[in-house]
Amino acid sequence: MTLPRSNPRPQLRGDQNQCPTCLALFNSTAAFDKHRTGRFGDPSHPRRCLAEAEMLGAGMARNERGFWVTMLMGEAARRRRYADTSPAAIAAESPSSTAGNGIREGL
Repeated sequence: MTLPRSNPRPQLRGDQNQCPTCLALFNSTAAFDKHRTGRFGDPSHPRRCLAEAEMLGAGMARNERGFWVTMLMGEAARRRRYADTSPAAIAAESPSSTAGNGIREGL
């Protein structure tokens, strides 16, 4: 018989992960990598997880779901990113878009 966990593990999706050492949750591999410090095989600087205060000092933050991120997305950027998900808006954000870069189409 399996008893329910008092603190169930959240569903991880996409690039999200959980550190097997400190059990912290990360929204990306980049955030996970940023929380690890030290050098492999170097006893004077062993590999370890950063403490919460160290992660905050490195500019990291927790998002609204409790996952550590490399930095929080500003509210204005969040609104722009999620306000219009139409194909035209997505194409306008694409780096390959020629809109606004001085290149005139049709020449």
